[in-house]
Amino acid sequence: MKMRELEPRRPGRRRGWFPWAVGTGLWILAPVAVVALLSMRANSLELAPAMPVWVPVEVNAGQVSEPVDVALDWVAVSPVVAPAWNGVVQLVGVRKGAALASGDVVAVVDGVSRVAWASAQPFYRGLSAGDSGTDAAALNLLLAARGLAHDEGDTVNWDSISGIAELAGQLGVRNADEVETFDPAWIVFLPTDGATVSTVDLVPGAPAPAAGTTIAELNDRLSAAHLTQVAPHESSPDEDAPVVHGPPLVANPEQQLTVAAESIALQDDRQTVAVDALPALLALASSGAESVRGQLSRPAAAQEWVVPAAAIVAGGEGRTCVVTGPHPRGVEVHVVGSEPGRAIVTGALSATAVVAVRPEAGLRSC
Repeated sequence: MKMRELEPRRPGRRRGWFPWAVGTGLWILAPVAVVALLSMRANSLELAPAMPVWVPVEVNAGQVSEPVDVALDWVAVSPVVAPAWNGVVQLVGVRKGAALASGDVVAVVDGVSRVAWASAQPFYRGLSAGDSGTDAAALNLLLAARGLAHDEGDTVNWDSISGIAELAGQLGVRNADEVETFDPAWIVFLPTDGATVSTVDLVPGAPAPAAGTTIAELNDRLSAAHLTQVAPHESSPDEDAPVVHGPPLVANPEQQLTVAAESIALQDDRQTVAVDALPALLALASSGAESVRGQLSRPAAAQEWVVPAAAIVAGGEGRTCVVTGPHPRGVEVHVVGSEPGRAIVTGALSATAVVAVRPEAGLRSC
């Protein structure tokens, strides 16, 4: 019987699956072992207890300031309308976004400059020698304000006539030296002095608009402003909801109001902005804004200290404290002002005291 010869082994079959499986297992288990070892070492470490950071107290040598809101009251302003004009609009003197004040040229119509003027009432009739009344008194005030001849009362006399002729010459009226009657079409009645123009409805080259036609609209006028406490911030206020101001605030006699680094005078009640200061405040506020942020500042007083804001500890019943060292104890203080990262306080401190910044829970006694 003939024996069958064994086939020779093919190269590559000697290793089999076992070495591959061992290598794969080590590749997977090695990171797990490293992590376990690091975890054992971390558990064996003991962290040193947190040490409080002590900061020296400073004597307050600067001003004490607190934020304040200045609530703004606005009133609607009537539009500017054309008087009884005839002719063609040759030039428009008003523009959107600019203030319109008494004496400004609104337009040139038929060669004559038409001037804005804020008075108690619009001029409605021609005025000549012998006329009297409130409009005659207003005309004399207009002439006086422009440095022209005028009467001191409510009558148009020959001094007024001389001033009328001079006014006609300034405005470009033909044969002005012969003019003896004031023409109300020279003057554009201004409902309020210095308001900002929002729209203009005059076009050069167009016929003059009819009497009573709106030629310009004015933004609302700032009528008053008063101090209020800063209202709590709302993360997502309803745009249609009315703005809520904080409670009214009365400034101390030594406090000075500033808005955007500009000094704003207050009335004697120490809560309302002085009437003379409203134009300056208006220049610092957006038209129609409900309020503007300001600062009430006063000189530093005796026994006022500056500490880090993070050193203030809140206690019960609204008290505030700081923790002094080196033997930690709570000292009650009153926060009277603030600046970035720091608080200005009064209390039983001294220039040699130190306070803990973010004291640990065990030291927070107030």
